[in-house]
Amino acid sequence: MSKSKTKSQRRRAATRTADGHAPANDASARPDKPTSRPTPERWQRGIWREASGAGKEARPLVDAASDLIGRLYAENKLTSSQHEAARRFQEVREAFMAELGTVGYRSCLADGSGGHDSGDGDPDVARAYRALSARLGPHLRVLVDNVHKLGDENVTDINALRAALDALAGDKNNG
Repeated sequence: MSKSKTKSQRRRAATRTADGHAPANDASARPDKPTSRPTPERWQRGIWREASGAGKEARPLVDAASDLIGRLYAENKLTSSQHEAARRFQEVREAFMAELGTVGYRSCLADGSGGHDSGDGDPDVARAYRALSARLGPHLRVLVDNVHKLGDENVTDINALRAALDALAGDKNNG
């Protein structure tokens, strides 16, 4: 008794080459269009900068307004020192948030490290964020609420954001 082939088995057999292997999909390996170009919708919503210098053809376009801070800076609503202060805060906060997951119990399924992590992570990261938070005082909430927003989101209060970034830029310049 022989079983008849299913529809999927017949389809697979029809696509195999003479040596019995499935053909390589060259179209997916080498796309006709470069993937570094944004879609038309994304192109309209962003503020795009082309790379300059040697090898600029190989580098993708960069959306200067991929987040709220970038958009406000590209629209000249933030000064360069405010922009740098916002990026500095983003880096410190991202490092702090990443460290929160390293203290205490870890699921053995989370990242393959398994079990309980008795380490404290990097105490310098937490110390830097807490020191920054203490210096900023009431400005901290404005920064937390705004610096991680996407480019198409609105700022809660532009004047409060500018004041918070000026306070952070002053901390950088004074200490």
